[in-house]
Amino acid sequence: MTHYHPDHYGAAGWLQELCGAPVYMNATEASLAARMWREENIELVAGMFLENGMPAEIVPTILADMAVMWSRTRPQPRVTPLYGGEVVRLGSRDYRVLLTPGHSDGHICFYDEESGLLLSGDHLLPHICSNISLWPMSHPDPLDNFLASLAENHRLRVSMALPAHGECFTNVQERVTELEAHHQERLELLRRTASRGTSVYQVSPGRFSATGCPCTRCVLP
Repeated sequence: MTHYHPDHYGAAGWLQELCGAPVYMNATEASLAARMWREENIELVAGMFLENGMPAEIVPTILADMAVMWSRTRPQPRVTPLYGGEVVRLGSRDYRVLLTPGHSDGHICFYDEESGLLLSGDHLLPHICSNISLWPMSHPDPLDNFLASLAENHRLRVSMALPAHGECFTNVQERVTELEAHHQERLELLRRTASRGTSVYQVSPGRFSATGCPCTRCVLP
């Protein structure tokens, strides 16, 4: 499993109970899943939203939607941890486990060094940017992690990427360069527009929705 977000992790426990399949996952992600997908942690999310300037009257509606998401992660699976660098057998191919934090702290990709196939999960997507978001108990600078992971991707000889969302694509190095340039452009825009006393909530709508940033169509966690 590439990471702990519910559209990837949600049915893992159910499937494991059904057929006894092992669930492999990065150790950091397994720890986050065990801590994050507990309903009492919804209040941690509420606190983070309020600290970043979200109006209090909006928060309950968002939390109600998130409570549904929390419920869909149960039962949680028993996870066999991966740490990066291992070789795992998937079907008829051997894939090396690549640690690619950013979209989540312990996101992993699977890379077949012989054929150049990359199972890129939510790390590399063909048309949109992965959602790089801050959550309670996570790394304080996920974008820095993501940009470092992209830099490492330049070292790979990839013939084709198989993402978790969207069609397969072959222009991986070009896509990595596009993503690096995109995020540098957005950072520069934020430097020019954010000012002392401006909250994240106040900055975000004008800097993303109004300017047509593709990040508004990112994969949500």
